[in-house]
Amino acid sequence: MATALLVLAVLTGDTRAEVVSLRAQTLLERTAIGCSEDLALAERFVAFRRRVGREHEVVTCKHVQTFSDNLRHVEALRAEMRAMAKESSDEEDDGLDTAEYSVDHSPFGDMTPQEFQEKVLMTEIDTSHLGSVSQASLQEATEASDMVFDWNEKGAVSAVRSQGSIGTCYAFAAAGAVEGQLAIHQGVQGAVVSVEHVIECDEGQEETSERTIADCGEFGGWPHLVFSFWKNQGGFVAEDIFPYCAGELDAKTLMPKCFPCMARGYSKNGCGDHGDLYCNASSTQGQGTHRPICKDRGWVRANRLGVPSSWTRLSTDVGEQTAQIAKTGPATALMDATMLQFYRRGVANPWLCSKSVKNHAVLITGHGPGWFRVKNSWGPKFGEDGFFRIREAKCGINDLVYSVALAGDQNVQ
Repeated sequence: MATALLVLAVLTGDTRAEVVSLRAQTLLERTAIGCSEDLALAERFVAFRRRVGREHEVVTCKHVQTFSDNLRHVEALRAEMRAMAKESSDEEDDGLDTAEYSVDHSPFGDMTPQEFQEKVLMTEIDTSHLGSVSQASLQEATEASDMVFDWNEKGAVSAVRSQGSIGTCYAFAAAGAVEGQLAIHQGVQGAVVSVEHVIECDEGQEETSERTIADCGEFGGWPHLVFSFWKNQGGFVAEDIFPYCAGELDAKTLMPKCFPCMARGYSKNGCGDHGDLYCNASSTQGQGTHRPICKDRGWVRANRLGVPSSWTRLSTDVGEQTAQIAKTGPATALMDATMLQFYRRGVANPWLCSKSVKNHAVLITGHGPGWFRVKNSWGPKFGEDGFFRIREAKCGINDLVYSVALAGDQNVQ
């Protein structure tokens, strides 16, 4: 949308309808202009949708209004951060959030916080009852505290993918961990592991001291339970033979490419009762009527890329974690990602996030002075080419970190 033409239309006295007719060549442009009295805002909204690759998605006046509301919210956040930075001393700098947040560059710039929670994040889970662990020596942890490394630079991290508007981050995180093990310890680089296999077939569950935890299809789950599922199934398979469809939209219909049901035998105690979920098993590979893969372990074993042999919950001490990840490869983590909706770049240090309540799973791939580098599953348009950096131990990211080893590895956990 050309600003010059919009300004010309206004200066020459064109009516609003004539402005729309003059400039709005697409449905996105027509809707944006028709929904806002502020033509500059309409132009900014169109640019945002195009920048994040969502120009062909459904657009309504609610999207435009939410985008406007979010702009005001983030500007207020920036003002508060500037005020805190001005008042702080050098000794207090570690407590500041110096990351950049932007509505214009966020794939979720026209979502309300509630929509972001419901469509992108997992159902919140309280992990405080799971406690902490310590494994490495104090000397090893101290030596690792200033360690700088990035498995992405060593070719052990696959390209960033997008989970779409469902809570499948845990499956992407688990896939990233075994992809790293294939590259580092078995010399298989460039492998991309199927997450749809997990979404359709994984009914894993585990009893803890206070509650049942479980993998729940598109409603969230636990990476270490995915490792267990793969081991019991006989392995994990490649994305190209069991492609992701639950969270991907058809280019013509803008509807999901498939509608999986909850996995047979899923835990209602751990997941809740999703009996009202719209699903169509015949649209899937795993649950379909023609040789459903979920019931065919022979097919999995015949086509597998690898199989987990063991997995380990790492110490909650960030120094010990860093040493272990640098030694063995990328590791999965759970965290509170509420404050990442508008993250663009820099080291995030949110002051409004929970340590015990988790709603997102990610893959820790690297470490710098005081921060982790993390691979996300929100597509390459998010953050730093699909990654983000965050202060170590912030938002509970160090609480539930798991590494995995594959059968045939020399990787000692």
